[in-house]
Amino acid sequence: MSEQITRNGVLDAARRIAAVMLEKPVAKNSVRSVLYHIDPENAPSLVRELLWHEPELTFSLAAALPQIANCLIRAAEELTCEIGKFPPELIHRFAALMLSDIDRESLTHTLSNLRELSLGLSPVLDEFRAGVEGLTGESYDQDI
Repeated sequence: MSEQITRNGVLDAARRIAAVMLEKPVAKNSVRSVLYHIDPENAPSLVRELLWHEPELTFSLAAALPQIANCLIRAAEELTCEIGKFPPELIHRFAALMLSDIDRESLTHTLSNLRELSLGLSPVLDEFRAGVEGLTGESYDQDI
């Protein structure tokens, strides 16, 4: 049995702040307002600004990608466990509603770009996939 080591970092601080903020209606309304005003059409210019304005920051972000990926993976792991507690009909209706808002044209371009990038990274990705398959005992033959 592996021992879980917890350190007090950024996400722990965010969790503690969220616990306090979620008790306050004003904070919840602020979160709703921010979520309502997300503007995906400006994401490409934000990426270009972050990527090319300050290369040192770009490489710092790149170096942090494994930690960011691990945070997203752990969050997705917990989210899938918790969502499984909802009635299936509710999950199906909610998923259908969410998927209807996905920008399919941009998603298609993104998947094409990822496929092209993955071809150049195939030796590294194959090694990573083999390691994951070794842990799970499942085969992942699909393209990444």
